[in-house]
Amino acid sequence: MPRRLCAKTWVEPTCSRTTLTCRRAVPGRTCGRAENVQLHYNLGLAYKLKDDLPASVKELKYAEELDPQLPDPHYTLGVIEMQQGDFTQAKAQLEQVVALQPANGDAWSVLGPSTSKPATTTRPKEALRRAIALLPEQPSPHITLASILARAGREGECRAERKIAAN
Repeated sequence: MPRRLCAKTWVEPTCSRTTLTCRRAVPGRTCGRAENVQLHYNLGLAYKLKDDLPASVKELKYAEELDPQLPDPHYTLGVIEMQQGDFTQAKAQLEQVVALQPANGDAWSVLGPSTSKPATTTRPKEALRRAIALLPEQPSPHITLASILARAGREGECRAERKIAAN
């Protein structure tokens, strides 16, 4: 017996409580494209919370395929790929987010560290300065920028960023 998740979306139950599945074709019940994108995005987040990253990536990529203009799946995929050490893919995903949503401070904040791994310091500083401009009250971009400046040997600027983060 299918379970109703929203007004037009149905999910087949499975024999395991820890498994989330979506059957795209439940006879006689269909859902709209936007609801389908949100469903697969939410499934991807649920799998990520359960540390099932392959299933999460699969659902997020499907949501991304359904609506490439939605920045949320790109952002979450970028974070997952960064956690897995694939900084090139993470950077590509996060750059798509900031291209779609230039005022996304969280994406700029994560984009800074994702670009700092290949040993360039200009791009991460630019990304983190944009994140700071968009999210001035959050300390994490300041802390990340301070660590990048410390690695570059710019102690004065590093101390200034740490002081701002502490306040």
